[in-house]
Amino acid sequence: MARRLTRPLRAAWQLLLPAAALLGCSAANRPAVLDYDAAESLRAEARELESAGRCEDALERYLDCFTTCPAAARQVGPDLRRLSRQCPSAEPRVWRTVELAETEVASDPISEAELTGRVFALLSVYQSWDRPERAEALQARLRKSLSLRSYHEALTVLAAAGPTGLHSLDENDAALLLIDVLEAPLYDGVMIRLGELGVESSNDLERGRVSSAVGYAAALLQSNLDAWARRILQAALDGVAEPRCRKLVHVARKRELADVASVVCELCKDAPECVPPESGGFSP
Repeated sequence: MARRLTRPLRAAWQLLLPAAALLGCSAANRPAVLDYDAAESLRAEARELESAGRCEDALERYLDCFTTCPAAARQVGPDLRRLSRQCPSAEPRVWRTVELAETEVASDPISEAELTGRVFALLSVYQSWDRPERAEALQARLRKSLSLRSYHEALTVLAAAGPTGLHSLDENDAALLLIDVLEAPLYDGVMIRLGELGVESSNDLERGRVSSAVGYAAALLQSNLDAWARRILQAALDGVAEPRCRKLVHVARKRELADVASVVCELCKDAPECVPPESGGFSP
């Protein structure tokens, strides 16, 4: 149950992204995470400094956000990449702080919400620099160093991003991802019945679940775990409201994951989204 408290953050990230120097201090001295208003103010200040040509000052603000913004606002990789083209000194600093963050996320006992935020931030940098191999290296490192519970949380974030360089998932990883897909609608349903989630929030979480499952399937297909990918997608179909096939196919195509869309259509042969073009429908 505690692990599921980070799900709204994951869902928000999936909706906001197509899909950094974390902390150089001890846990006792770790800066407090900002609220969303403060985070937006920090990012606005960074953008103003960047527009004024003060790239060193802008870099400091973006790296501050990488460290202290809430998880869904911590993906400053595109900002850092853009800034690095204007400011030659930025890129070496970004990668030094990324290396520190990778070390700390693998060794520092932190909350699961903070772990999620750190992995989100690292993925943002990897994607912005087109360095998918860093994601796989991080996943292998975390598998060895974290508790199973913490590794499960980190794995779901890494795999949800889709093709991020994860080519070496094993059946244990696949089982953890399947557990996530099976648990999520049950947890969300309890929250709805308790009145903790309204209709809009429920819909947002469903979209996040669909996007995560599509990403998991992509990572499993890359790792030659096709049968597990099918199980993930079938579980996702079973856990969303109609039109369930359309929802999964739409997300897979939007993310240009044709192999995932093909598997969904194998499971949804009669869905309009999966009818061959010559029959008046759409191909996967």
